[in-house]
Amino acid sequence: MAHAPLQTVHLGGFDGIAAHPVCEIVPVGARMVGAVTGVDILGRDDTALTGPRAGVQVIDWVLDAEMRHGFDIATSTTETPLAAGGLAALTAGRGVRETTRITAGETGGPAAVRLWLALPRRTRDTAPSWERHDQAPTLQGRGIRVRVLAGELAGVRSPLPVHTPLAVADLTLGSGGRAVLRLEDDFEHAVVPIAGTVRVDGTVVEPGAMLYLGCGRAQLALGGSAGAHALLLGGEPFGERVHRRLGILADAAGQTDAGSGPADV
Repeated sequence: MAHAPLQTVHLGGFDGIAAHPVCEIVPVGARMVGAVTGVDILGRDDTALTGPRAGVQVIDWVLDAEMRHGFDIATSTTETPLAAGGLAALTAGRGVRETTRITAGETGGPAAVRLWLALPRRTRDTAPSWERHDQAPTLQGRGIRVRVLAGELAGVRSPLPVHTPLAVADLTLGSGGRAVLRLEDDFEHAVVPIAGTVRVDGTVVEPGAMLYLGCGRAQLALGGSAGAHALLLGGEPFGERVHRRLGILADAAGQTDAGSGPADV
């Protein structure tokens, strides 16, 4: 297992809208985790994310903020805010322009999480669409609370549409600081701490890094501080090599081999 470094990048900045820093976790060795090409931990300031999107799916999970989404498609809305606990998915398909504004809450923690997913070639040219839900389905296990954000985990399925097999979840450890989750052993997985310390098989990982777990795990034994908060990324290895830059995804030039390819973000 290996750690991926935290990188500070800028998103937005199109058409004169000021760019705001976010923290982006890039998969180990520029590899994807299933279809996931990156994770943005959005900060506390009033943040505008705007620009063209194509070939990607963008999933927003609101932690302590209000989000307002706008797109140039029929399903767009800028009227109804998405509050803490809400989920939204933009499937950009052949292309759409996004304008999203985040106004953070007062707790001092991260405002929201944004997941970037590659669309497979067969759906990359579909019409754009957007879907929102006020809450994620929750699984309460021994020592852990799980909110399933995308795909399916332990028999609980997210309502968001997905285009490849996934198991992406928000995990919060209980007072005992220990829990075990069942996994799909043919998926690859990674753990991204958001707050507190997380321990997997004796390896401690802090916020600011990703612990890549690879394939072949039937379960995940988590330890750490009580209340530790992390993301579980999981999915069937992506069979196409792709590049993503500022929300635009395309096939990697000259790359045709199968397996999880580099996500140039």
